[in-house]
Amino acid sequence: MPSGVDYMLFDDGVLSGPVIAVKTLQRALRVPPDGHIGVVTSAAIVHADHGTLLEDIAVARYARYKAIIKAHRRT
Repeated sequence: MPSGVDYMLFDDGVLSGPVIAVKTLQRALRVPPDGHIGVVTSAAIVHADHGTLLEDIAVARYARYKAIIKAHRRT
């Protein structure tokens, strides 16, 4: 796992759970999100631009947190 991506995945796993974190990573990689890091996900990580990958994960996480805040404001 590339430096930076490993930290982002760990942090997201702590805050949102490992399955959600891996699915977020997979969506950013544009591979089927099954929640497991297997051959397809590993290959996509190797070939990805890691800076862009980190940005895509950060944007997805921000959107997820924003939706949570919005849902809590309604209650």
